[in-house]
Amino acid sequence: MANALQKGIASLAAKHGKNLEELQKQQQTSTQSTTGNVKAQDVPAAVAAWDAAKENYKSPSQRSITQETFDEVVNENIEDFDMELKEAIADACLQFMKQGVNLNNIVKTEMHFNLKHKDVSDHPVTLALSQLKEAIVAKETTSAAEEQILATLENLKKLFDSDEEAIPIANSKDAIGTTVTLLRTVATARTLVPTLQVIKALCNSRQTLDQFHEFGLGPQAVLDAIGKTLQDLGTEGADKALCTANITAAVAVIKATGKHSGCKDIFYRAGFGQMLDEVLTKFPDHVELVKESALAFRSIVLGLSFVTKLPACC
Repeated sequence: MANALQKGIASLAAKHGKNLEELQKQQQTSTQSTTGNVKAQDVPAAVAAWDAAKENYKSPSQRSITQETFDEVVNENIEDFDMELKEAIADACLQFMKQGVNLNNIVKTEMHFNLKHKDVSDHPVTLALSQLKEAIVAKETTSAAEEQILATLENLKKLFDSDEEAIPIANSKDAIGTTVTLLRTVATARTLVPTLQVIKALCNSRQTLDQFHEFGLGPQAVLDAIGKTLQDLGTEGADKALCTANITAAVAVIKATGKHSGCKDIFYRAGFGQMLDEVLTKFPDHVELVKESALAFRSIVLGLSFVTKLPACC
C-alpha cells in the first residue's frame, strides 16, 4: 500500500514538473531555519492522525465488526467527547483501522447516521415498499394487480434518481428482502425488468450485497428468472423483445453482484456459464446483451480458484 501510494505521489509530481527530492531538501532547510521546536498542538489534527495511522497501520485481516458496534462507537464519540458527526466517524474508522479491523462491510456515511434519527415512516420510499409487501401477501394475478406493481416499481426508480436519501432509506427498510421475494413469488414477464433494475440499484454496498446473498435467495432468484425466460422463448407466440429485455436486466444484476464472493460461488456452481452459453446462442446479434453477458461472466470467474474450464461461449 505504501509503495503504491509513493509511486502515485511521484507520478503526480512528475506530471506537474516537480522534483520530490528537491522539494524535500527545501522543506528540511526551512524546518532547520525555524527557531524553536514545533509544538505538538501546532501540527494540524488531520496530519497528526494520519502520521499515527501510518505508524500503527495493520493490513486488513479477517477481523470484522458489526454495523451496530461501529455505530455505537460513533455515538459514544458524539455523546462523550462532543465530536461533530463527521469527526466522530473519522475517529471510529481510525481506531478500528489501528486494530487491523476490516471495515469493508460497514456503512460509514453521514447520511446513514442522520437517517437513524429521522422519522421516515411517511417517506414515499417507505410507502412504496409497503405497497410491494401488500402485493406479495395478496398474490393476485390480475392485470390490475400487475399494473399496480409496475407503477410502484417505476415510482421507486424515479425516487432513486431524484432523492439521494431514497436508496439508504429503502435499504434501512429491508428493500432487498422485499424485492427478492417479489422476484421469487409474484413477478411476471412485464414486472421482471423493473424489479431487477430496483434490485441492481439497491446492491450498492457490502452490507446490501450480503443481504442479497443471504441464504442464496437473491442469486438463485435471478438465475431462476433467466431460466424461466429461456423456457418462455420456446413457447409459441413468445415476445422475443420482452424476453431479451428480461434476460439483459437479469445479467446486469449478476454483473453488479458478482463482486461478492458468496454470490460468485452460487452463480458459477449453479451453472451460470452454461446458461450464458445458451443465452448467447439464442441472441448472438444483441449487442447490449452480449456485452453485459461477457462482463457478468468476467465478474463471476475472476478470483475463483475452482474455475478450471471456461464455457464454450468464451
